[in-house]
Amino acid sequence: MSSNGYPPYSRAGSSRQGQSHNPQRYGTQSQPNNNHRSLHDAAVGGYHGQSHDTQLLPHQIVASQSQPSPPQEGQQRPCGANLTGQVRILDEPGQNYRMSIGDGGFSDVYKGEYFSAVDAGPITTFVAVKLFRISRNGGHGELWPERVTKRITRESDIWFSLNHSNIQPYFGYCEGLGPSVALISPYCGNRTIMTFITNNPQINKSPLIKDIAKGLSYLHSKNVIHCDLNCNNVLVDAAGRAILTDFGRAKIIGDVFYSTPLMAGTAQYMAPELLHPTEEVDINELFSKQSDVYAFGILSYEIFTGEEPFACHNVRFDWQVVPLVQKGNRPLCTTHVQRCISQATWAMMEACWAAAPEDRPSADQIVQGLH
Repeated sequence: MSSNGYPPYSRAGSSRQGQSHNPQRYGTQSQPNNNHRSLHDAAVGGYHGQSHDTQLLPHQIVASQSQPSPPQEGQQRPCGANLTGQVRILDEPGQNYRMSIGDGGFSDVYKGEYFSAVDAGPITTFVAVKLFRISRNGGHGELWPERVTKRITRESDIWFSLNHSNIQPYFGYCEGLGPSVALISPYCGNRTIMTFITNNPQINKSPLIKDIAKGLSYLHSKNVIHCDLNCNNVLVDAAGRAILTDFGRAKIIGDVFYSTPLMAGTAQYMAPELLHPTEEVDINELFSKQSDVYAFGILSYEIFTGEEPFACHNVRFDWQVVPLVQKGNRPLCTTHVQRCISQATWAMMEACWAAAPEDRPSADQIVQGLH
């Protein structure tokens, strides 16, 4: 039995039953037709321009450029299609400043437009434009120029290699839009998963959780660790599908040159082994598939309950969370939680945030266990 009276999590292959799920997802997905309307329509977030029923899709954006290719050894340029001159950042309506749709530890994301010509005529497609903050004096939330170049190269290299329905697509890069090279991806209507749930409180959350698990399982099958899985790095497209985004801290297993600020992430999602490393251990080696799984468990709690993970302990700030986790505390199974989460799902979440990494299930086992 678990500490909350729920039966322990049974890994893949067990006969445990999860809560019943309504197969109806929020929103409907258009069926493909001869005009190339497909599942990526929802990810892109719409189009405008000439009056024809043609949507520019991610593969069409790449195809309209010179053949993209990874950089050669020793080169420091991003992977993917060079979209320079074909993307502009939009201003807020009626204002003369840029339309910000999100930000991260070292970057800002803006709403933009991509212009292209296809057989049916010119098309304008909404995109997300990610720019890194460049430091001139070591300011907080900024990176030195040489670190920005390395980070953009690493992020685009990883993102370029990914292709899965629960991973946000990557279009390419663009120069001349800001202090750094910009990374271009589909525009998802500025909907992080928590914003989506807030706007749709009756939505069945279980399929969203499975979407995230499937995306994470795919990453791990490619030996990619996300390293920053949290509610701000999961979007929901117009078809109601959860997709993982922001690979700025992601690493490939075995990358000896990987380096990232440990506390640049969110302490509430950080596994205990990341919070008290010993001097003998390389901090960057502590990020693992198992630490991603821990973050998945915490993220699941927040999605199901709508509460910050450690609010039940009356703490909210990172400096309060760290000693709490180090002492073995985790989110509590309150009466509210029992109304939101089935016994089987709670047991799965407890397994994900086990203190010992080797006791946590794999992302693939989680996918197989979710119903």
